[in-house]
Amino acid sequence: MKYRGLIYMFFFVYLLASCFANKVHANEYQDSFIETIKGCLNAHTKPSEAIVPEDLVIAQAIIESNWGRSRFATEGNALFGVRTYNLSVPHMKPKDNPDVKWGVKRYKTQCDSVNDYIFIISNSHHYEEFRKLLLQDVDYIQLANALKPYSENKDYSKILIKVIRFVVMRNT
Repeated sequence: MKYRGLIYMFFFVYLLASCFANKVHANEYQDSFIETIKGCLNAHTKPSEAIVPEDLVIAQAIIESNWGRSRFATEGNALFGVRTYNLSVPHMKPKDNPDVKWGVKRYKTQCDSVNDYIFIISNSHHYEEFRKLLLQDVDYIQLANALKPYSENKDYSKILIKVIRFVVMRNT
């Protein structure tokens, strides 16, 4: 057993190296996801719709799609978990609750999902307060608090604020 220490050291170095490699890969994936959302926002050219701050859109996409890795995102390009009760619209049902009376909308592209999100934020009565705040010089905390209706999670605004801070730090 004179090699036990050497084996442990080799295993430890291997573990550290693999963790570092996975972190680098995760950062590249996250950067790519953020750039995809930015590209969709840059391509969105409907001046009649609200101009939602980029960091907020990215943060919501991160939360709602788990960095684009959720089943709804990978199979249906659904980055924001938009529900539809019109089941003639392309949609997906939750695997754990297939009998619900709604589905999560499917999209041809991720940019179609971003465009629909902006349309909803721009037109739904649920986000009237949010749109009023957009016209004022307010910070992202106030905007995030105005998006409480977006989720059934009572802590959604707090989560959104934390993710926005992460996105802002990452982009600086």
